[in-house]
Amino acid sequence: MSNDFLNSIILNSVFLVGLAVVYNFIPKENNKYKYLIQVAIGLVLGYFLTQVLRNPLVLADGVIIDTRSVFVSITAIFFAPISAVIVIIAGALYRIFVVGGGGTIPGVLLVFIAGGLGMLFKKYRFKFLRIGFWRRTLEFSLFTIVLHLLMISLFLFLPNEDKYELMRKIAFQVLFVMPLLSVSISTLIYITYDNHIKNIQLLKTQAQFVKAIEDAPVPIAIHSENGRIVTFNKAWTKATGYNLHNAANIPIWVEKAFKENAIPALKRIDDLSRLEDNIFKDEIRFYTSKNRKVTWDFHVSSIGTTPDNKKLIMSIANDVTEKKKLEKELVNLSFKDKLTGLYNRRFFEEELERLNVKRNYPLSIVFVDVNSLKLTNDAFGHNEGDKLLRTSADVFKKSFREDDIIARVGGDEFVVILPKTDHETTVALIERVTDNLKGKKIKNIQISLAMGSYTSTTMKLDINRAYSLAEEHMYQNKLTMSKTVKENAINVILNALFRSDPSQKTHALEVSELCEQMGKALDMDDSQINILKKAGYLHDIGKIVINKAILKKKTDLDEIEALEIKKHPETGYRILNNGYNLTTYATIVLDHHERWDGAGYPQKKRGKTISYEARIIAICDAFSSMTSINSYRTDKLNISQAIDEIVRKKGSQFDPELVDLFVSKIAREY
Repeated sequence: MSNDFLNSIILNSVFLVGLAVVYNFIPKENNKYKYLIQVAIGLVLGYFLTQVLRNPLVLADGVIIDTRSVFVSITAIFFAPISAVIVIIAGALYRIFVVGGGGTIPGVLLVFIAGGLGMLFKKYRFKFLRIGFWRRTLEFSLFTIVLHLLMISLFLFLPNEDKYELMRKIAFQVLFVMPLLSVSISTLIYITYDNHIKNIQLLKTQAQFVKAIEDAPVPIAIHSENGRIVTFNKAWTKATGYNLHNAANIPIWVEKAFKENAIPALKRIDDLSRLEDNIFKDEIRFYTSKNRKVTWDFHVSSIGTTPDNKKLIMSIANDVTEKKKLEKELVNLSFKDKLTGLYNRRFFEEELERLNVKRNYPLSIVFVDVNSLKLTNDAFGHNEGDKLLRTSADVFKKSFREDDIIARVGGDEFVVILPKTDHETTVALIERVTDNLKGKKIKNIQISLAMGSYTSTTMKLDINRAYSLAEEHMYQNKLTMSKTVKENAINVILNALFRSDPSQKTHALEVSELCEQMGKALDMDDSQINILKKAGYLHDIGKIVINKAILKKKTDLDEIEALEIKKHPETGYRILNNGYNLTTYATIVLDHHERWDGAGYPQKKRGKTISYEARIIAICDAFSSMTSINSYRTDKLNISQAIDEIVRKKGSQFDPELVDLFVSKIAREY
């Protein structure tokens, strides 16, 4: 290789490297000036090509070689078509009008061939360059060898007689040096191109990542370990009200979101940023900008570093506030009594075992029974019974301490566990319950409780035995107060009935008096007469549950109303059966609307299967009703009419023997 050629190649290489430099500074993104930019680049590269043509290796007069083939082909491959066309035209014009000579035609053809092949390569082969380094090298090599074979073949068109000698002299340079130079420059530019493509893809991926975070349906926040918040996404801002304007960094956000717990929360977040593990999960409770307390599950991970080498941390959250609320409700359903809000038996039993440790002794247990619950349910309905239980529960909550375990363990039974509580304190707490209960009434019935307690000072006594002893003490107390409580309850029920309809009291007294006269006429002893008289007075106590409008209705009852009326014997039975020593009266009251022929109610008894006293009350009840003005009738029968009606129903509704006695001994003298 001659020194002249070497110098020419070096000078040409400078301009070829300029190609790479220019390529590196070309704006790659689309903009409104792109065509103008492409023209400008074409002019710059055209100027570079003229400089290449100014530094050729002169072989003969008008015959030169240079690196225009490399320059033009690379321009056509890597630059925009507009730029390439300008370079081709510039090269052709320069070769014709400036260089000239005998090699002008082949020289111009070389410019067009290099540009054309480069454009074809760009269209059909460029996509294969990304396959890998060796495939790329092979593609460039084959391209430039073909190009320079065509270049050397153009020497055949020279007018020179020694053109074959010229071809021999430049064969090595054209077929080896120039392809090597072309592959090198092409590879250099391709690396720039590839990096640019990767950067575009990276930027596109980053943009997609940012958009995905911003539009994600779950709350996401990104912050650096130095406390700078990079972003709160839309879901985060919508759920909490926090954004980069009102919470620009972690300390500000923590102060607003955690309030009094800000300091420990800030330390927790700081510790989190120092964790070696990339993933951390936690459940955090904080306040939104509107002061609503929420619970979020956080999934925290490190996602890289900032330009100043600070760790970037991404927090993905899931709002579990409602889930936690539901879980709490399920726990309450599992461990709480729905009616009173107190703990249930299941929770009580587990707590009794849990609290049965040495540090909780002395340990006291209070057993409570709500008196007259069944009586209240029967007399006034279950709504009033529920009210009785809720009122009692409220008294317990007010009377016992926060750490005491209050549980409803049965229908009307409650138990209280008092950890670290001696006997004297337990007694004082029971007295507080009694004081808080004063004045608490359901339908004018004073609420009363039977309470018993036991204090265990050592674990030597089985805890279940302590529970049993407290229950025994409660039952002892209940027996003592049972008579008074039940008698008061019956009197209150009767008074409630009589207040709602005063004619009911008049009727009860009349029936009671008639029963007493019948008892004397039947030569009953005093105790029997007293039972009959009292049963007559109590016979309609079950009407306490009947709607007052039905009791006072002056027109005929419809079917549903009649059925309602027919319930009162059973209700009276249940009420009296819960009274003190009133079982005998309960049975009589249950039967007092049965008929001798079996067509009565509620059990359709007949004849002498109906209790004797009930048969007497049935006659007295009917006679009193027919001869009195009351809430449901404004006219009455005279004595004679009433007797005729009683006699007419002898043997069907009434006991015939008792009718005869009543008419002969009682009614005619009434």
